[in-house]
Amino acid sequence: MTVAARPTQLDLYLGTDQMGSLYDTEPPQFAYVDAWLARPQPTAVQAFFENLLPEGELRDYLLGA
Repeated sequence: MTVAARPTQLDLYLGTDQMGSLYDTEPPQFAYVDAWLARPQPTAVQAFFENLLPEGELRDYLLGA
């Protein structure tokens, strides 16, 4: 059985427009893409990424650890 590499980033979209990427770092980091910032009135993402996904034993279980 081949195990897929763990992704290091999650691209985030609003509709079909990519806003930015969330990176698997400690602490997690978010970066807007240039195209989003170049919009006439880019919408900012509020800080809600914390606790968005399960942690601890449940996260390990979902990862197949």
